[in-house]
Amino acid sequence: MFVMFRGCGGLPANSAKLYNLKTWESLVEPIDYLHKKYALPSKRRMYLYGMSLGGTMVAHYLMNKDKEHPFAGAATYG
Repeated sequence: MFVMFRGCGGLPANSAKLYNLKTWESLVEPIDYLHKKYALPSKRRMYLYGMSLGGTMVAHYLMNKDKEHPFAGAATYG
């Protein structure tokens, strides 16, 4: 999964919400979708990796979801 932040990478900022270091909630919907669509039916493990700003988002996601996340492991860099 690849997340583009609102208003970055040439994308227009067309929503009222912009990104910041604590926008971990933006990860919930795509993670839940991928987990239900691919990991659960095939009983495969999921892993999470984030770097730089993405690493901060991964850390905040894991802290806020505690043990309610679908990942077997996670790593951050930067």
